[in-house]
Amino acid sequence: MQSIIRSVICLTLLNMSFMFFSCDNTSTTAVAYHDSLVMEQVKIAKLISELNAALETYVPEDMELIYNQVNEQIDKSLEKVNTIADFKGDRSFQEATGNLIAAYKDLTVNEYQEAVRLLSKPDSLFTDDHEALVNDLLKKIDSKLSDFNTIYSKEQKSFADKNGLSTEK
Repeated sequence: MQSIIRSVICLTLLNMSFMFFSCDNTSTTAVAYHDSLVMEQVKIAKLISELNAALETYVPEDMELIYNQVNEQIDKSLEKVNTIADFKGDRSFQEATGNLIAAYKDLTVNEYQEAVRLLSKPDSLFTDDHEALVNDLLKKIDSKLSDFNTIYSKEQKSFADKNGLSTEK
């Protein structure tokens, strides 16, 4: 089971990695706006990476601790993103960031919560069916993250293009 989880988690991390752009231009206001939104997403992505690593440990306390930290950060970040004003009348990047964070929340309260529950079972109660369910959940997480990140990256690029910023991976 560990090798399947590891491969799915590696795919998940690869899917998340292309989201981290930096803007470089003289438009410091646009850069600051961009960075304030992206930093909230980055905080969550880092914790999700930690959660993925915790899933490999099969230590219920570790998985639960990181799972709770992810949920707390999602709530804090969503609240912060919702308080950030639009940029020159355009709310599209702010809304895209809020949608991405809401998608993270959906993943944590559904797929991740179930994965933590299943992986917290004692070895004596963990069956092949449980293993198959966990693998399906992790594949679903990877697929959803890929979709969410594609949408977010397009909006991020659109914001950069509209405001004369260059993006780098």
